[in-house]
Amino acid sequence: MRRSARGAAIALCAAALALSCGTAGAAAVVPDGGFVIHGSVTSVQRQVDIAHDAGVRWVSLNTGWETLEPVPDGYLTPGGPGTAAWDELGQKLSYAASRGMGIELRFSNAPAWASGREASNDPPTPANRAAYGEFLADVARRFGAEIDAYSPWNEPNISVFWSPVDPVAYTALQKVAYTAIKAADPTATVLSAPIVGRYGGANSGYAFLRSAYKAGLRGHADVIGWNGYPGGEPESPAPFQGGLPAANTLPAQLTLRDLIDEFDPGRKVWIMELGWSTCAACDASAANGVTEAQQADYLTRAFTYRRRYLTGVTERIFWYQLADEGTTRSVWSQNQGVLRADLTAKPALAAFRALAVQVADPVPGAPPPGSPASPVLVPVPTLPNAAARLGLPVTAASPTGRAKLGRLRLSARRGVFTLRTAVALRGGTSRMRVEGYRARRWRPVATVKLRRSSTVALRIPDRGYVGFRVRLTVPGRTGFRVGRVIRVPLSILRAR
Repeated sequence: MRRSARGAAIALCAAALALSCGTAGAAAVVPDGGFVIHGSVTSVQRQVDIAHDAGVRWVSLNTGWETLEPVPDGYLTPGGPGTAAWDELGQKLSYAASRGMGIELRFSNAPAWASGREASNDPPTPANRAAYGEFLADVARRFGAEIDAYSPWNEPNISVFWSPVDPVAYTALQKVAYTAIKAADPTATVLSAPIVGRYGGANSGYAFLRSAYKAGLRGHADVIGWNGYPGGEPESPAPFQGGLPAANTLPAQLTLRDLIDEFDPGRKVWIMELGWSTCAACDASAANGVTEAQQADYLTRAFTYRRRYLTGVTERIFWYQLADEGTTRSVWSQNQGVLRADLTAKPALAAFRALAVQVADPVPGAPPPGSPASPVLVPVPTLPNAAARLGLPVTAASPTGRAKLGRLRLSARRGVFTLRTAVALRGGTSRMRVEGYRARRWRPVATVKLRRSSTVALRIPDRGYVGFRVRLTVPGRTGFRVGRVIRVPLSILRAR
């Protein structure tokens, strides 16, 4: 029986307002997060250790069919072609499992004998789909005790991995893969191939997934995989076709939920690749280059958005990736890690650690935190009492004027707050400053000039704020003399 199918589900003991259970034998983990890890056996083992210490309990590893089966059935003969790659993969899986990791294994790249082409990223021909199913079944029989989830292909909606793009042909392969893996490892979680959200047109993530469902995807994927590299801030929808959020953004997950529920109600999504590169003077391929400080901030905000708005939609985010692939600072693809290539930490690693919650240490054989067999529960950060003490009255007057600030009212929908208040003025104009609290300090949100008594309604993208403060000047005076603070209600933070 698979490792993650044994034992009772882990109870996460962090309550809504508690960051720690204070229980002996507890561990700090990020139950809704994981890292993509690449490299040699030695490098993967070192990265697994670093990830484990950072609170990770899920890792995504990858392999290629062409590497494991360069000739038909070669690995079935002791010492035959591909057997060395099987041994290497086994070492990686065994080590990650020994550290208590949930493991997702992703496949791509058919061998030339199966694809009919020399390009290593092509899928098998229809005649060789059955051979791919037999290969996946052998993987599941040999390594099923270590593997928790399988992705039978990668990014089938771009020509880099499937040329020409064909959602019907992809769905046919997914059906074969799902059936074969489930027959060999019935308790496995089988994902769809992660779909790239960043491309528009007929092969956009939305359009491709819709076509795959029409071709029969339902019933052949336990979880929908998704990849995305936002071009801006984590909360920005970057609207495109028809006003929908750009498919590579986090707000797109809400649109994706609507799409999935048309064909496959309740099916969960795992974001298998999300990240921002810390490239400098990024090359032409750079879609989302940021500084190291921005990367750390965006990581925190991405997980905060998931926890607030995507509960029941997006179950997990795998950050791409743990370690940089190279040292050329101008190359986008070489600078995506939260570790540098020498495995020293960028600020984003500490930001990831700060997302951890306390859970009971898993017993051997129990499912990893956040697995389909254990709940993903996280505490809700709130506005500290010290920050909530503003020290200003709600009304103030001077010889030249008077200002009164009404009660603050706050609502939220799909990642956007609406802050409302009434302002009563006498004697001239006033300046209103709105700030939001996150990451231990107040941050500017908006400044509004008011010429008369007004009802103000501001739409504010949720960048992880836990409170807002509004301050006013009194007409004819400088300095803020009137103010109120509002905490983001727990009902808003939880009910997503």
